[in-house]
Amino acid sequence: MDDSRKMDALLCHDEVLSELYNASKLIKVTKISCQEREFSKNYYGISKECIPMLSDERNEYLSLLTVISDKISYAYNLSLTLENKITDL
Repeated sequence: MDDSRKMDALLCHDEVLSELYNASKLIKVTKISCQEREFSKNYYGISKECIPMLSDERNEYLSLLTVISDKISYAYNLSLTLENKITDL
């Protein structure tokens, strides 16, 4: 791969890493917000019968956010591997 194509690939790669980083931060903020509401027992004045359902729903969202976060971390690491392969060419 010639140097010009390497530079183009690395510029694109930097943008991908930036987007993955931003997505990761958004997920963390959302997860923290959801956790704080759950831990502080912020249930918006709903009836006691509905509290377990809201709590279960929040916990499902927290689990999904954790899975998404793990997937983004994996994609980030794959991108770093790709960068190493491009720079080694």
